[in-house]
Amino acid sequence: MRTRFVDAETGKFLQLGKETEADPFWADVFDGRFGHVVFGHQPFMDGPGVFPHATGVDTGAVFGGELTALVVDEDGREFVSVPSRKFAEPGFH
Repeated sequence: MRTRFVDAETGKFLQLGKETEADPFWADVFDGRFGHVVFGHQPFMDGPGVFPHATGVDTGAVFGGELTALVVDEDGREFVSVPSRKFAEPGFH
């Protein structure tokens, strides 16, 4: 939860809040060496975060977005979302 960005020069994880605009989100640069990763704790308010080797399913339910599940079966992958009411403001930990 505290390592969302990687240093643009070294590739090392950065503590949350220590990133700069040049430092990419980890899923943007993850190469899939450990398989496909499904993750949360990074809200994507406009729908799930879909990356080549990672999928973010946190769609901000606590902030009034949606609660989203990823259903994986023999036919592929599908997102199922339901609306939520707001419980906290962005920035809440």
